Amino acid sequence: SFALTVAVSAALPKERSPGKDEKPEEKTKLDKEFLDAQKRLTEKLTQEKTLENWVYLVSSWTLDPLLKERSQLMADKKEAPQSESDTNAPPESSTGLLPGLK
Repeated sequence: SFALTVAVSAALPKERSPGKDEKPEEKTKLDKEFLDAQKRLTEKLTQEKTLENWVYLVSSWTLDPLLKERSQLMADKKEAPQSESDTNAPPESSTGLLPGLK
């Protein structure tokens, strides 16, 4: 098992930015909804901050899908195809004739 701690933080907006064509009655309603949501989020943050005070023991089989080696996280690098100017291939028309003439 592993010993884990939790860090909880949030960047809550301080004020609501009103819409460009917002009417006064809409503004009042939306401001109230914003304040209610802010209050709920602040209460939730305060409650979840209490989780930071503890060290949690988590079984290894729970964390195994999350624990990866660096090589498992990195995508395999594929060779880039060579550009035509890099190759020494003969030109398309190897007969010596102008393109389009056969």
